[in-house]
Amino acid sequence: MNQLPPLFLERLEKIIPGEAWSPVLQSFSLERDVSFRINTLKTSVNELLPKLQNEFSLTVVPWMKEAFLIPASEREKLTHSTYFIEGMIYIQNLSSMIPPLVLAPHKDEKILDLTAAPGSKTSLMSAMMNNEGEIAAVEVSRDRFFRMVTNLKTLNANNVRTFLKDGERVWKATPERFDKVLIDAPCSTESRFHVSDPETYAYWGMKKIKEMVKKQSRLLFSAIQCLKPGGTLVYSTCSFAPEENEEVVDRLLKKFEGKIILEDFEIPLDNVQSGLVEFDQKFYSPMLLKSKRILPNHAMEGFFLTKIKKISSTLDLE
Repeated sequence: MNQLPPLFLERLEKIIPGEAWSPVLQSFSLERDVSFRINTLKTSVNELLPKLQNEFSLTVVPWMKEAFLIPASEREKLTHSTYFIEGMIYIQNLSSMIPPLVLAPHKDEKILDLTAAPGSKTSLMSAMMNNEGEIAAVEVSRDRFFRMVTNLKTLNANNVRTFLKDGERVWKATPERFDKVLIDAPCSTESRFHVSDPETYAYWGMKKIKEMVKKQSRLLFSAIQCLKPGGTLVYSTCSFAPEENEEVVDRLLKKFEGKIILEDFEIPLDNVQSGLVEFDQKFYSPMLLKSKRILPNHAMEGFFLTKIKKISSTLDLE
Protein backbone atom coordinates (compact mmCIF):
# COMPACT_ATOMS: atom_id res chain seq x y z
CA MET A 1 0.00 0.00 0.00
CA ASN A 2 1.30 3.44 -0.91
CA GLN A 3 1.90 5.93 1.89
CA LEU A 4 2.47 9.65 1.97
CA PRO A 5 5.95 10.77 3.15
CA PRO A 6 6.16 10.35 6.96
CA LEU A 7 7.84 13.75 7.38
CA PHE A 8 5.01 15.41 5.44
CA LEU A 9 2.41 13.78 7.72
CA GLU A 10 4.38 14.70 10.84
CA ARG A 11 4.53 18.35 9.77
CA LEU A 12 0.91 18.43 8.64
CA GLU A 13 -0.33 17.18 12.00
CA LYS A 14 1.31 20.23 13.62
CA ILE A 15 -0.48 22.55 11.17
CA ILE A 16 -4.00 21.09 11.26
CA PRO A 17 -6.07 21.38 14.46
CA GLY A 18 -6.95 18.12 16.24
CA GLU A 19 -10.61 17.81 15.27
CA ALA A 20 -9.83 18.49 11.60
CA TRP A 21 -6.85 16.15 11.36
CA SER A 22 -8.71 12.93 10.54
CA PRO A 23 -10.90 14.38 7.74
CA VAL A 24 -7.87 16.11 6.20
CA LEU A 25 -5.86 12.89 6.31
CA GLN A 26 -8.73 11.01 4.66
CA SER A 27 -8.94 13.62 1.90
CA PHE A 28 -5.65 12.36 0.41
CA SER A 29 -7.41 9.08 -0.45
CA LEU A 30 -10.67 10.51 -1.81
CA GLU A 31 -11.77 10.67 -5.41
CA ARG A 32 -12.94 14.28 -5.42
CA ASP A 33 -16.10 15.57 -7.01
CA VAL A 34 -15.47 17.56 -10.18
CA SER A 35 -16.09 21.29 -9.85
CA PHE A 36 -16.66 23.68 -12.72
CA ARG A 37 -18.09 27.10 -13.38
CA ILE A 38 -20.29 28.48 -16.10
CA ASN A 39 -18.28 30.96 -18.17
CA THR A 40 -20.40 34.11 -18.28
CA LEU A 41 -18.17 35.56 -21.01
CA LYS A 42 -19.87 33.11 -23.42
CA THR A 43 -23.24 32.30 -21.87
CA SER A 44 -25.34 32.88 -18.75
CA VAL A 45 -26.29 30.72 -15.79
CA ASN A 46 -29.99 31.07 -16.68
CA GLU A 47 -29.39 29.94 -20.25
CA LEU A 48 -27.04 27.01 -19.63
CA LEU A 49 -28.13 25.62 -16.25
CA PRO A 50 -31.32 23.87 -17.43
CA LYS A 51 -29.34 22.04 -20.14
CA LEU A 52 -26.69 20.93 -17.65
CA GLN A 53 -29.33 19.76 -15.19
CA ASN A 54 -30.79 17.51 -17.88
CA GLU A 55 -27.45 15.83 -18.57
CA PHE A 56 -25.47 15.80 -15.30
CA SER A 57 -25.97 15.12 -11.58
CA LEU A 58 -25.39 18.70 -10.48
CA THR A 59 -24.81 19.99 -6.96
CA VAL A 60 -25.11 23.74 -6.49
CA VAL A 61 -22.22 25.60 -4.80
CA PRO A 62 -24.02 27.97 -2.38
CA TRP A 63 -21.33 30.65 -2.24
CA MET A 64 -20.89 31.08 -6.00
CA LYS A 65 -23.86 31.02 -8.34
CA GLU A 66 -21.77 30.11 -11.41
CA ALA A 67 -20.11 27.08 -9.75
CA PHE A 68 -21.32 23.48 -9.58
CA LEU A 69 -20.16 19.98 -8.64
CA ILE A 70 -20.67 16.65 -10.39
CA PRO A 71 -19.55 13.15 -9.34
CA ALA A 72 -16.10 12.08 -10.51
CA SER A 73 -17.78 9.36 -12.58
CA GLU A 74 -19.21 12.06 -14.88
CA ARG A 75 -15.89 13.86 -15.55
CA GLU A 76 -15.26 12.23 -18.92
CA LYS A 77 -18.77 12.99 -20.11
CA LEU A 78 -18.27 16.63 -19.09
CA THR A 79 -14.87 16.99 -20.79
CA HIS A 80 -16.29 15.56 -24.03
CA SER A 81 -19.32 17.84 -23.98
CA THR A 82 -19.84 20.77 -26.33
CA TYR A 83 -20.14 23.00 -23.24
CA PHE A 84 -16.55 22.26 -22.24
CA ILE A 85 -15.02 22.17 -25.71
CA GLU A 86 -16.53 25.53 -26.69
CA GLY A 87 -15.60 27.22 -23.40
CA MET A 88 -19.10 27.67 -22.02
CA ILE A 89 -17.89 25.95 -18.85
CA TYR A 90 -14.47 25.71 -17.25
CA ILE A 91 -13.33 22.89 -14.97
CA GLN A 92 -11.61 24.38 -11.93
CA ASN A 93 -11.21 23.28 -8.33
CA LEU A 94 -13.41 25.32 -5.99
CA SER A 95 -10.40 26.36 -3.89
CA SER A 96 -8.81 27.86 -6.99
CA MET A 97 -11.86 30.09 -7.50
CA ILE A 98 -11.49 31.76 -4.11
CA PRO A 99 -8.38 33.97 -4.64
CA PRO A 100 -10.09 36.01 -7.40
CA LEU A 101 -13.21 36.31 -5.23
CA VAL A 102 -11.09 37.65 -2.35
CA LEU A 103 -9.24 40.05 -4.68
CA ALA A 104 -12.59 41.28 -6.08
CA PRO A 105 -11.35 42.90 -9.32
CA HIS A 106 -13.46 45.79 -10.62
CA LYS A 107 -14.17 46.67 -14.23
CA ASP A 108 -12.46 50.07 -13.86
CA GLU A 109 -9.19 48.62 -12.55
CA LYS A 110 -5.84 47.48 -13.89
CA ILE A 111 -5.13 43.96 -12.63
CA LEU A 112 -1.88 41.98 -12.68
CA ASP A 113 -1.93 38.17 -12.59
CA LEU A 114 1.74 37.51 -12.00
CA THR A 115 1.98 33.73 -12.46
CA ALA A 116 -1.09 33.28 -14.57
CA ALA A 117 -0.93 30.00 -16.54
CA PRO A 118 -3.04 28.08 -17.36
CA GLY A 119 -5.41 31.04 -17.02
CA SER A 120 -8.00 29.59 -14.62
CA LYS A 121 -8.01 32.53 -12.21
CA THR A 122 -7.29 35.01 -15.01
CA SER A 123 -10.41 34.00 -16.91
CA LEU A 124 -12.53 34.07 -13.75
CA MET A 125 -11.37 37.64 -13.07
CA SER A 126 -12.16 38.53 -16.68
CA ALA A 127 -15.70 37.21 -16.17
CA MET A 128 -16.02 39.10 -12.87
CA MET A 129 -15.03 42.28 -14.74
CA ASN A 130 -17.40 41.52 -17.63
CA ASN A 131 -14.46 41.83 -20.05
CA GLU A 132 -13.92 45.46 -19.03
CA GLY A 133 -10.86 47.05 -17.44
CA GLU A 134 -7.42 45.56 -18.01
CA ILE A 135 -5.75 42.33 -16.93
CA ALA A 136 -2.06 41.68 -17.56
CA ALA A 137 -1.37 37.94 -17.39
CA VAL A 138 2.31 37.06 -16.96
CA GLU A 139 3.85 33.61 -17.37
CA VAL A 140 7.52 32.63 -17.66
CA SER A 141 7.13 29.04 -18.95
CA ARG A 142 6.83 29.00 -22.74
CA ASP A 143 4.68 25.84 -22.90
CA ARG A 144 2.37 27.00 -20.12
CA PHE A 145 2.16 30.48 -21.67
CA PHE A 146 0.83 29.21 -25.00
CA ARG A 147 -1.58 26.86 -23.25
CA MET A 148 -2.88 29.90 -21.33
CA VAL A 149 -3.26 31.94 -24.53
CA THR A 150 -5.34 29.14 -26.07
CA ASN A 151 -7.51 28.82 -22.96
CA LEU A 152 -8.17 32.56 -22.73
CA LYS A 153 -9.13 32.70 -26.41
CA THR A 154 -11.52 29.76 -26.04
CA LEU A 155 -13.09 31.38 -22.97
CA ASN A 156 -13.48 34.76 -24.71
CA ALA A 157 -11.42 36.63 -22.09
CA ASN A 158 -10.80 39.66 -24.27
CA ASN A 159 -9.69 42.17 -21.62
CA VAL A 160 -6.53 40.13 -20.94
CA ARG A 161 -3.12 40.97 -22.38
CA THR A 162 -0.63 38.11 -22.09
CA PHE A 163 3.11 38.45 -21.48
CA LEU A 164 5.77 35.75 -21.78
CA LYS A 165 7.99 37.20 -19.08
CA ASP A 166 9.67 36.38 -15.77
CA GLY A 167 7.35 37.61 -13.04
CA GLU A 168 10.31 38.22 -10.75
CA ARG A 169 11.47 41.08 -13.01
CA VAL A 170 8.17 42.54 -14.17
CA TRP A 171 8.18 45.27 -11.53
CA LYS A 172 11.15 47.02 -13.14
CA ALA A 173 9.05 47.72 -16.25
CA THR A 174 5.76 48.39 -14.41
CA PRO A 175 6.54 49.97 -11.01
CA GLU A 176 3.39 50.72 -9.00
CA ARG A 177 1.16 50.51 -12.09
CA PHE A 178 -1.60 48.14 -10.95
CA ASP A 179 -4.65 48.62 -8.73
CA LYS A 180 -4.69 44.96 -7.71
CA VAL A 181 -2.32 42.01 -8.03
CA LEU A 182 -2.98 38.29 -7.85
CA ILE A 183 -0.09 35.93 -7.24
CA ASP A 184 -0.99 32.25 -7.04
CA ALA A 185 2.60 31.25 -6.55
CA PRO A 186 4.42 28.15 -7.77
CA CYS A 187 4.72 25.84 -4.76
CA SER A 188 5.42 22.31 -3.58
CA THR A 189 1.75 21.44 -4.42
CA GLU A 190 1.27 19.51 -1.18
CA SER A 191 -2.50 19.74 -1.45
CA ARG A 192 -2.44 17.70 -4.66
CA PHE A 193 -0.80 14.66 -3.07
CA HIS A 194 -2.84 11.48 -3.45
CA VAL A 195 -2.08 8.18 -1.76
CA SER A 196 -2.85 6.22 -4.93
CA ASP A 197 -0.41 8.22 -7.08
CA PRO A 198 3.20 8.26 -5.79
CA GLU A 199 4.21 10.60 -8.62
CA THR A 200 2.28 13.40 -6.90
CA TYR A 201 4.67 13.36 -3.95
CA ALA A 202 7.81 11.58 -5.22
CA TYR A 203 9.69 14.90 -5.60
CA TRP A 204 8.64 16.26 -2.21
CA GLY A 205 11.09 17.13 0.57
CA MET A 206 12.47 20.06 2.55
CA LYS A 207 14.86 20.80 -0.31
CA LYS A 208 11.89 21.29 -2.65
CA ILE A 209 10.16 23.55 -0.11
CA LYS A 210 13.27 25.71 0.28
CA GLU A 211 13.60 25.97 -3.50
CA MET A 212 9.98 27.15 -3.76
CA VAL A 213 10.42 29.66 -0.90
CA LYS A 214 13.19 31.45 -2.81
CA LYS A 215 11.02 31.71 -5.92
CA GLN A 216 7.94 32.78 -3.95
CA SER A 217 9.86 35.47 -2.07
CA ARG A 218 11.19 37.01 -5.29
CA LEU A 219 7.79 36.90 -6.96
CA LEU A 220 6.04 38.42 -3.96
CA PHE A 221 8.60 41.22 -3.81
CA SER A 222 7.97 41.94 -7.51
CA ALA A 223 4.21 41.84 -6.95
CA ILE A 224 4.40 44.42 -4.15
CA GLN A 225 6.55 46.71 -6.30
CA CYS A 226 4.01 46.47 -9.14
CA LEU A 227 1.15 47.47 -6.85
CA LYS A 228 -0.02 51.07 -6.51
CA PRO A 229 -0.08 52.61 -3.02
CA GLY A 230 -3.58 51.96 -1.71
CA GLY A 231 -3.82 48.80 -3.82
CA THR A 232 -4.61 45.21 -2.82
CA LEU A 233 -2.65 42.01 -3.39
CA VAL A 234 -3.82 38.44 -2.83
CA TYR A 235 -1.11 35.80 -2.35
CA SER A 236 -2.06 32.12 -2.50
CA THR A 237 -0.48 28.68 -2.75
CA CYS A 238 -1.72 25.10 -2.82
CA SER A 239 0.87 24.12 -0.21
CA PHE A 240 0.34 23.53 3.52
CA ALA A 241 3.96 24.36 4.39
CA PRO A 242 4.23 27.45 6.66
CA GLU A 243 7.63 28.15 5.11
CA GLU A 244 5.89 28.79 1.76
CA ASN A 245 2.99 30.67 3.30
CA GLU A 246 3.15 32.48 6.65
CA GLU A 247 6.95 32.68 6.68
CA VAL A 248 7.20 34.18 3.17
CA VAL A 249 4.57 36.78 4.05
CA ASP A 250 6.10 37.49 7.47
CA ARG A 251 9.45 38.20 5.80
CA LEU A 252 7.73 40.63 3.44
CA LEU A 253 6.00 42.40 6.35
CA LYS A 254 9.40 42.94 7.98
CA LYS A 255 11.01 44.17 4.76
CA PHE A 256 8.22 46.65 4.04
CA GLU A 257 7.38 47.45 7.65
CA GLY A 258 4.80 50.21 7.90
CA LYS A 259 4.24 50.23 4.14
CA ILE A 260 2.05 47.12 3.90
CA ILE A 261 -0.47 45.44 6.20
CA LEU A 262 -2.59 42.30 6.10
CA GLU A 263 -6.35 42.74 5.82
CA ASP A 264 -9.21 40.67 7.19
CA PHE A 265 -11.40 38.78 4.73
CA GLU A 266 -14.11 36.18 5.02
CA ILE A 267 -14.51 32.86 3.22
CA PRO A 268 -18.03 31.43 3.72
CA LEU A 269 -16.91 27.85 4.40
CA ASP A 270 -16.58 25.65 7.46
CA ASN A 271 -13.33 24.00 6.27
CA VAL A 272 -11.20 27.10 6.92
CA GLN A 273 -8.67 27.87 9.67
CA SER A 274 -6.76 31.04 10.49
CA GLY A 275 -3.09 31.43 9.59
CA LEU A 276 -0.40 30.37 12.04
CA VAL A 277 1.71 32.68 14.18
CA GLU A 278 4.15 29.95 15.22
CA PHE A 279 5.55 26.78 13.66
CA ASP A 280 8.55 24.67 14.64
CA GLN A 281 9.80 27.32 17.09
CA LYS A 282 9.55 30.09 14.49
CA PHE A 283 7.28 33.01 15.32
CA TYR A 284 5.38 35.19 12.83
CA SER A 285 3.58 38.54 12.99
CA PRO A 286 0.17 38.41 14.74
CA MET A 287 -1.21 39.82 11.49
CA LEU A 288 -0.82 36.33 9.98
CA LEU A 289 -3.94 35.33 11.94
CA LYS A 290 -5.81 37.24 9.20
CA SER A 291 -4.60 34.74 6.62
CA LYS A 292 -6.68 31.66 5.82
CA ARG A 293 -5.93 28.02 5.17
CA ILE A 294 -8.62 26.08 3.29
CA LEU A 295 -8.62 22.48 4.47
CA PRO A 296 -9.12 19.79 1.81
CA ASN A 297 -12.31 17.75 1.61
CA HIS A 298 -14.40 15.79 -0.92
CA ALA A 299 -14.65 18.82 -3.22
CA MET A 300 -11.79 21.18 -2.38
CA GLU A 301 -8.00 21.08 -2.44
CA GLY A 302 -6.00 22.64 0.36
CA PHE A 303 -5.14 26.30 -0.19
CA PHE A 304 -3.48 29.20 1.66
CA LEU A 305 -4.52 32.82 1.11
CA THR A 306 -3.52 36.17 2.48
CA LYS A 307 -4.71 39.66 1.54
CA ILE A 308 -2.16 42.48 1.56
CA LYS A 309 -2.92 46.21 1.52
CA LYS A 310 -0.20 48.58 0.33
CA ILE A 311 -0.21 51.75 2.46
CA SER A 312 2.56 53.73 0.79
CA SER A 313 5.21 53.52 -1.93
CA THR A 314 7.84 50.80 -1.59
CA LEU A 315 10.06 51.78 -4.51
CA ASP A 316 12.72 53.13 -2.17
CA LEU A 317 13.30 49.54 -1.02
CA GLU A 318 14.83 47.57 -3.88
